[in-house]
Amino acid sequence: MSKQEKVQVELTFTLDQELFERFRKKAKDQNLSQNDYLEILIRRDIWNIPNDETIAAIEEAHSGKELEEITDLDEFLASL
Repeated sequence: MSKQEKVQVELTFTLDQELFERFRKKAKDQNLSQNDYLEILIRRDIWNIPNDETIAAIEEAHSGKELEEITDLDEFLASL
C-alpha cells in the first residue's frame, strides 16, 4: 500500500453496541487504532470491486462455455 495524501473526515455513526465492541476488540487485538482498523476494512471492501474486464471474464467463466486449451505456453504468450 503506497503512502497517499490523507484527508481528515469527521463522521458520526450509530452502531449496534455488540458490533461496536467487537470492532474495538479486533482493532485492539491487532494493535491498531480504531481509525487504522476502519481504514483497512473500507479499503478491503472498496478496492475489491472488479473492473469491467474482470467482470466480463468472470461471467465468461461462469457461462459454461468451453474455453480454448493452452498447449504451448510460449506460443500463447507470444500471441498476446
